[in-house]
Amino acid sequence: MDEDEIVGGWSLVHCSVERAGKKSRPLGERPGGMLLYTPDGWMSALLTTDPAMALAEAATEAGVSGGTVAHAGRWERTPDGTVRHHVAASHYGPWVGTTLERAVHSGPDELLLTASTDEGARRHLRWRRARARAPRAPVAAFPLTAPPHRRRTPRSPSPFPLSFRRWCAMRTANLGDRLVLVHDDGAVDVEKASHGRFPSDPQAVFDHWEEFTAWARTPAAPEAERIPLADHLLGAPVPRPRQVFAVGLNYADHIEESGLDTPAQPAVFTKYPTSLAGPYDTVELPSTMVDWEVELVAVIGARAHRVRAEDAWQHIAGLTVGQDLSERRIQLQGPAPQFALGKSFPGFSPTGPVMVTPDEFDDPDDLALGCTVDGETMQDSRTGRMVFPVAEQIAWLSAICPLLPGDLVFTGTPAGVGGARKPRRFLAPGEQLHSWIDGIGVLRNRMVAGPGYPDGPSV
Repeated sequence: MDEDEIVGGWSLVHCSVERAGKKSRPLGERPGGMLLYTPDGWMSALLTTDPAMALAEAATEAGVSGGTVAHAGRWERTPDGTVRHHVAASHYGPWVGTTLERAVHSGPDELLLTASTDEGARRHLRWRRARARAPRAPVAAFPLTAPPHRRRTPRSPSPFPLSFRRWCAMRTANLGDRLVLVHDDGAVDVEKASHGRFPSDPQAVFDHWEEFTAWARTPAAPEAERIPLADHLLGAPVPRPRQVFAVGLNYADHIEESGLDTPAQPAVFTKYPTSLAGPYDTVELPSTMVDWEVELVAVIGARAHRVRAEDAWQHIAGLTVGQDLSERRIQLQGPAPQFALGKSFPGFSPTGPVMVTPDEFDDPDDLALGCTVDGETMQDSRTGRMVFPVAEQIAWLSAICPLLPGDLVFTGTPAGVGGARKPRRFLAPGEQLHSWIDGIGVLRNRMVAGPGYPDGPSV
């Protein structure tokens, strides 16, 4: 193969085999390899410097001269949705019946693959991106989650097109307090489709998140019976998190409109879980000073403690839309601001309508978001304008306290809040607040007068 035909090359830096729960030695002391694109599809090859292991037919299949290839094959997506490895020639045995289980970025230039064989063995391969030419055009490949964002560092475009990455993408929802998988033509009840393997409780699934996602990406899950996705039954996708974190002053334009300085590290506060509400719930206003703040909400999928920013996305189960509704008088009164109280009235944390896994997006660090009040646009921005991107927030929070599966992180709001407008503008009974993030969905919450309105709570 001519060098000009290589698109998005990767080098294999580690490969090991696991049988009966025990890992073997790596295949070769310093395994080499490559991941190439040819006109026939994606090819993978294991390289060798041992003449006894070199296979001429493998080198020919991989399009490499010199007889330095000990294994060559092709990854292809099958009609049932799985990704299988078809072997052309191999010194390591037939590799028959090998199915891709997991493909994730562990860094901007590192890729981890886990593949299982029909005989029960499991292969772990770590590839590193070759610092070579960028992709010239979209090409087919196996699906990947997006690599973590690095502030002030341009992201390398993924050589893997969105249509194929979405093979491992997933949307979940809370439909009448039951966990469902969301598809274009309806929903799948997880407990029924898995024959009781996973509970119906939308919160409980996060304690089995890795096992659940592996099941959800098998052919059985998408082929299960569909039920209608009724809007009036949708609740918060994560209804009972143990911890709810929020980050303030995380967009430069919001910092400017607030008249404050940019923080040196994320400015963190909490929202109490009793404030959570569904995507279409009615919100009771306690006073005439309730403000809106549309936010991207990250959902923790794996326990995170002292996690590096470059590893943070591996701990995120998904993303959803959130509103950080705020009663400004309670929030800001007194010698010490009462952020947690002012933002935790019942219904002040609507989320939904679905939770989307990060692999659904070209770049989960740069999503359009905004909100309207009775059709008037109040906020319109992109998450790529965060001062501290999601991965850095996870790293900072986890450096101090463990983040638990099912926890929520409200990641900050852009400019356009009512309290910073001149004159100030707050929510009123009867108004409709719509909050949206591109690729996730829209919250539609109607405001009504609650107990204490219009003066606010009193004792």
